[in-house]
Amino acid sequence: MKSLILTKAEFDALDEYSATLPTGTTPGKRWKRHDGAFDQEFIAGGGRPKWMIGEFGEISEDGKTIALNWYIPIIAVPGSQMQPGRVI
Repeated sequence: MKSLILTKAEFDALDEYSATLPTGTTPGKRWKRHDGAFDQEFIAGGGRPKWMIGEFGEISEDGKTIALNWYIPIIAVPGSQMQPGRVI
């Protein structure tokens, strides 16, 4: 899975959809998800929820589906060489 570099402010500004998906499917729309946070069986089995960034991608040629991209968030530390918005 690819990673996405964000500042803490950018991460905090994203809407959270940990139990659902956003209703609007605009390409480029991003949100955060605390993946596994609402899965009691996962947690009971020792699973630890992880933050992820969701993003709607390209719409199919027939217009019926849209790509759903997932990224691991990396928070850029002020003064570092990390470039927010960069996918690695």
